[in-house]
Amino acid sequence: APNASLVVNTTANTFDGTCDATNCSLRDAIAASNVLPTVGGLPNQITVPAGAYTLGVATSIEILKPVIVNGAGAALTTIDVTSSTIASPGGIFDAKVALVLNGLAVTSTNTPASDVLASCTGHDPRAVTLLNVAATGLAGAVAECDTTLVSSVVTGPNAVIDPYAVAISNSTVPFGAATIDPVR
Repeated sequence: APNASLVVNTTANTFDGTCDATNCSLRDAIAASNVLPTVGGLPNQITVPAGAYTLGVATSIEILKPVIVNGAGAALTTIDVTSSTIASPGGIFDAKVALVLNGLAVTSTNTPASDVLASCTGHDPRAVTLLNVAATGLAGAVAECDTTLVSSVVTGPNAVIDPYAVAISNSTVPFGAATIDPVR
């Protein structure tokens, strides 16, 4: 069982640093998770209810405490990252610790595809796990991380960009021009 359980209650791309019953965006929930204690090595948990969420950022959102982000299912919870302006191989999420995304869809309509969902570029590889995730239109789902994809569908030019380790189970994952170079 995870530690803290935070619930996103707005689809807006806002950030005021507070996650409470009045206003808690996805960005607010991640910031709150980053400062909450974890006990026994268990991750915090963020619940993202059904809906269409916009996540536009100019700098990566740091993941500083292990966290599980749970949607209501890939057909019900969608995160649109089209308005983000982070250059590949940087990612929307900078996973400095373990990050699990579960039961959601992530989309981008940028042409050419330029968004990377999660990146570990510039620091030790960290674990990024996609469970029941549908990722569409991204330049890559994960860059330079230990990566696990389970029951996920990735469409876009690449699935992972230069991963340290990759495990794929029951998933559709195109590799395009991605490289697999686990020797570092």
